[in-house]
Amino acid sequence: MLSLDRVNKLIQEQQFNPAAAYTLSGMLGDLYKGIFSELPARRPIDIYRRNLQKMYVEGITRFLAGSGDGGGRGGALITISAGSVPSPTLDKTSDAVSVVKAHVKKLVREIKAAIPLATDTDTRIHLEDIYERLDKVLTYKKE
Repeated sequence: MLSLDRVNKLIQEQQFNPAAAYTLSGMLGDLYKGIFSELPARRPIDIYRRNLQKMYVEGITRFLAGSGDGGGRGGALITISAGSVPSPTLDKTSDAVSVVKAHVKKLVREIKAAIPLATDTDTRIHLEDIYERLDKVLTYKKE
C-alpha cells in the first residue's frame, strides 16, 4: 500500500511541484478516513475492520522502526496486502519520518478519545491494543 519507493515519490513530487502534488500527509489522511472511519462516527468495529486496522498499525510501526525511531526492527514498509517483500530501510533524516510520526500522533489521540466511548467490548479491547502498539513506537527510547 505504501512502500518506501512510493513514499519517496510523494516527497519528491512535493519538492518539484508543491502546488499540484498529492502529498504524503494527504495520502495518510485519506488512508485514515478509509481505514478508521468508525472512530469519528463512534461506531462499533467489526472483526474484518479490526484486522485491517491492525495490519495498518503494524505497517506504520514497522515504518517507524525501520527509520531508527522505534527499535530498528527492520524494513520500512506499510502494507495492507499479504505477501509483500520488505523494502530498504528509510533514512531517518527523511521528511517522511516526520510526516508519519505526526500522523501516528494524531491517530493515537483519536484512538485514545474513542476508547471510553466504545459501546462493545471487542471494539474497546481492540482500540486499547492498537493504542498501546502505536504509543510504544512513539515512546521508544534507545538504550
